[in-house]
Amino acid sequence: MRYCLSIGSKVEAYVYSKYAQSASLLISYEYLSALGNDGINAFKRANEISALSIMDSGVFSARKRGEVPDVKKVIEAYRQLPYKPTYVVNIDYGTVAEQYESIEIMHKANVPVLPVIHADFTQADIDRYLNDFEYVAIGTGGEDTTPLLNYVFSKVRQSVRIHGFAIAGDKILRKYPLYSVDASTFTAGLRYSEFLYFKQGKMVRAKMREKPQDLPLRYHGRVAPRMTKEKKIQSGQIVIREVEQYEQHITDYWQHRGISWK
Repeated sequence: MRYCLSIGSKVEAYVYSKYAQSASLLISYEYLSALGNDGINAFKRANEISALSIMDSGVFSARKRGEVPDVKKVIEAYRQLPYKPTYVVNIDYGTVAEQYESIEIMHKANVPVLPVIHADFTQADIDRYLNDFEYVAIGTGGEDTTPLLNYVFSKVRQSVRIHGFAIAGDKILRKYPLYSVDASTFTAGLRYSEFLYFKQGKMVRAKMREKPQDLPLRYHGRVAPRMTKEKKIQSGQIVIREVEQYEQHITDYWQHRGISWK
């Protein structure tokens, strides 16, 4: 299983580029300009360690601004990157026909596309994606994804890999053999004064003030507004280490059940 760290800040990109050993990567097209060289170096690091790397098309951010995503701009951004992501997410906005058209445009431009299916797709639409592509993502969009996951894994061919956007809960990862998922694990502590760590086969969420003693960080009270860059880097190093342990644990879990991914 590939656990993609969803990166949205220069510090996160810097930490990934320096310390990732196996963790995968997701960066939105919308963040590329702001990340600058740190974003480029993160993709470079993913290439160096042969990790999965995904460039999201930024549909969510564009829609929040009231804009329609432009597939040509996404293609051009991919072409300009000196270190290419493994896949680029299609423009998963509009009618299903329009979304499928964006996939075809990206294919013609020689961009490796990760197509996305959503809960509002018909079963015929889902079947088409599962038949046409070897790697497909499931978009959440805030809906309950259980019915969609159940249908997908009742239909999917063994050779097809499934990515789960923002689907990283332990129960889900043990119920469905997802090839890859992504989560904004880096920023959890900054947003909620919480910390994620690997314990007894699970990723555990705890308040920073309740941090286990064996993790070398010192936090006091609600630290998020006062967190220094050095603390963020130190925290990021530990998160990467913990995520990579969890990634291997889930991979082993499914291999014991006869499922492995190439």
